[in-house]
Amino acid sequence: MGTFLLALFICSVKNKFTRATDNGIINTALVSMILICVIQMFGGISGGCFNPAIGVALTITGNSNYKSLWIYLIGPLAGGLLAGLFNLAHANYIEKFY
Repeated sequence: MGTFLLALFICSVKNKFTRATDNGIINTALVSMILICVIQMFGGISGGCFNPAIGVALTITGNSNYKSLWIYLIGPLAGGLLAGLFNLAHANYIEKFY
């Protein structure tokens, strides 16, 4: 869920129909704020792991066990894929009105 929200927000900021501004500093600040919010919401559940590479690194360094590695791989990949599909469907829907 955290990766879904983060990826969806990033796609929305960079979408040609929904981006707030062309100013890169404001876009960076917006993405940073949503990252902080997502970490606060889901940090206690996943440890703030919204990237499969982080899950693998935690397992390799011994901070997580191999039995739970699949959760840290499947969850972020599925969340990112669903966010991309949702953004694509939303962009196609919006395009009908422009």
